[in-house]
Order: sequence, then structure tokens, then C-alpha cells
Amino acid sequence: MRTLAGPHRIVAFLAAVLLAFGLASAVQGQARAQQNPGDTHRPATWNIQVGRDRWAGVYNLMNLHDVVALQEVPNIAPTAAVPTGRRLGALTEYRWQEGSRGRVVYLYILRTGSRNLGMATSWRADDIAVINSVYRPMLAVVNHTTNMMFASAHASASGGGDAATLVRRGADWANSRGYQWAVLGDFNRAPGTFPRPGGSYLYNAGQATQQSGGELDYMVSNVYTENWQASVLTNQGSDHWPVGYSSFQAASNVYPSVSISSDSNGGVLDVLGGTASNGAHVGVYSDHGGANQRWQLRWLGPEPGPRNYRLVSNLGAWCLDVDNGLNASAGSYNNVWRCHATNGEPETEHWYLDTQNFNLSHPYRGEPNRWRIESHSKGLFLNVLGDSRTNGAQVGEWWFQWATNEYFHIHPES
Repeated sequence: MRTLAGPHRIVAFLAAVLLAFGLASAVQGQARAQQNPGDTHRPATWNIQVGRDRWAGVYNLMNLHDVVALQEVPNIAPTAAVPTGRRLGALTEYRWQEGSRGRVVYLYILRTGSRNLGMATSWRADDIAVINSVYRPMLAVVNHTTNMMFASAHASASGGGDAATLVRRGADWANSRGYQWAVLGDFNRAPGTFPRPGGSYLYNAGQATQQSGGELDYMVSNVYTENWQASVLTNQGSDHWPVGYSSFQAASNVYPSVSISSDSNGGVLDVLGGTASNGAHVGVYSDHGGANQRWQLRWLGPEPGPRNYRLVSNLGAWCLDVDNGLNASAGSYNNVWRCHATNGEPETEHWYLDTQNFNLSHPYRGEPNRWRIESHSKGLFLNVLGDSRTNGAQVGEWWFQWATNEYFHIHPES
């Protein structure tokens, strides 16, 4: 006698269908991400401290960034922002255009019982979500073209004890739907002080982002890229600085200016004295924005490899070099010298012996914004000598020693 399919068989069948659908969605998402990588986005984050006058600053950020996570958002949207009618509970979408010729921005505001969250994008989100957490929810937007979810997070002001939970829940929400993800915002605690989900990466500037001197604003993502280098941007009225992400790679043969900050000293790489000449020493100094503190990282080409560069001063055709050239040793000062051919001429005919050629690498794979800078000619690394914390501290070359005075963050200016 034949029996009817029982509920267990029906459940198993439905589970198989859902699993197949999920796998198909994940495969489709991976294909989209390969065609349009998530790191083509230019994200930023800013806690605007509830100031309505800061909407203008948000709109300005959209000139260089296509997705901006916002925290402490006012209840009242900008005057020019018009509701589209798209809502999800307390989450509202607006179309925002300043003037008849201004760029169109999509603004999302999640009104909460605590501090509101927001997201501004240059594209209309294909999906929006409210991701609940233990203290304050997150606002998430999804771009199907790049298969990316971005979530705006604001951890508890009492030390950010929920920061790890926020990131994990954002990751779980995205992973369950086959999206790549990035959670960015104000975590109210220093980066690296809470566990991250497996296979995720920390993107931070290595500099203060709040007037207290703390670094509280950064991003965690499961996307690995060197195109999201963090820069602390101009403050536009809040007690937090915006943090933006961009690349130091050349676009259309134009190399962006960068500053290079020391993790130990806090100062930036500086041609000491402000003027360049053959042998002028290089140190670290508080950032004042001068041309002697700005550099271009010029790629050496495919033969040396993807991370081999010249560091060229914005003072002109002056390249980072080292005292005594090929006779340098551990402790030799770094300096600048007139740039010469990248193949080592006139001293040698090999790029890998050239004292003006450097290899950039990461001491920790989980932190794509933290760099060490190795001289090709000697295999020595840029080092704030003596681990000095003073303005004008000399930079020289030393053996690698897993220490913060050999770690740097690179900050593109556009």
C-alpha cells in the first residue's frame, strides 16, 4: 500500500529547494562581484553630531564618495530632500538634489529611540534593511551591481561594548543573502580592540577621528583590497572628523598626493626643513599640509611587481633615498635625492639594487591600511629611529622588528 508523503519529506523537499535557491543566488552574487568589484565604491563615514547645519558637509562628501555612512543624524532631513514614498518601518528614503543642477543623492534616515542613523548614496539602494542589535540597530543598503551591503553602525557611547556584536550581525545578515559586506561608523572604541568575524579586514586611518584624540571611526569588511586607504578628512563642524576611503593608485596617469603617517610617532613623513636638496634628511613631523609632507607613490611597473614604488616628494622631482646609497647600513638616515632612472642607473643597471625603489607590504594581512616600507637595495625597512616620539624625529633604515615605529598608514588626498 502506498503512503502519502509525510510532513518530514515535504520539509526536506522545501529545504532542498531553498538551499538550491540560496546557492544559486550566492553564485550569481559572486559573478556580479567579479564583474563589478565591491572596492570600486568610495565609502566614507561621519558622525555629524545631530547638527542640521552639517547636511551641507554631507552633500559635499558626495562629490568624492558614493556611499557615506552617517551617525547622530538629525530628525529633520535637508530642505531639498524629498521623500520617495519608500519606507521600512522607521527607515525613510529621500531623493536629495540641491538646485536644478546639483548631483542627485539618495538619503536614508533611520529614526531610533536613541541616536538616528543615516546613509547617503549616489545610487538608489536595491535593498534596504534595519539590522537589530543589542543596543542600537544598524541601517543597511545594498547595491546589486557590486553585490555589496554597506551598514552604518553606532556603538554604545559607554566604551563600544556592542561593537563586535554590530559587526557580526551585519556580517551574518549579508552572508545569509550572499552579499559582500562592509560595516562602518562610530564604534566608540579603538580599532583592533574587539574580535572581528573570520575572513574580515580592518580599514582605519591610524589617526585620531574625534576631538578627544581617540580613533573611533573606521570600517570592517570581508572585502580585501588596497583601494580603500583611509584618510581623516576636513572637519565640518562635528566633534568627529569624516573618514574617507580611496586609492593611492594612479587614475588616468594622475597620481594622487598622499601623506604617510607613523603609527608610533603620529607625525607624517616630512622633508625636514621644508626645502629639498640632494641629501636633505627625512623625518616625521606634525601634519601641517605642506608640500614637503606630501608624496606620490609611483608604481615601477609589472616587472618589479604590484607593490614596488618610488616615493616622490611634492617638492618636485625628489625621490626618497638613503644616506651613503649602496653603502648604507642599518641606522643610515633616509633622505631625498634627485630622481633618476628606475633601473638603478647611474650606480647599477638593476631596479632591485636601486636605493630609490621600495617595496610596500603589510605586516598583518588583516589590516590592509597598515604598511611597512622596504628598501630594495638592502632589505631594510623605514624606521623612526630610536622610536622617538618628538617632532622632527629622524627616519632611517633598520632590520624588520615587528614594531610600530616601522609601521605606517598612507592617506590619499582624493
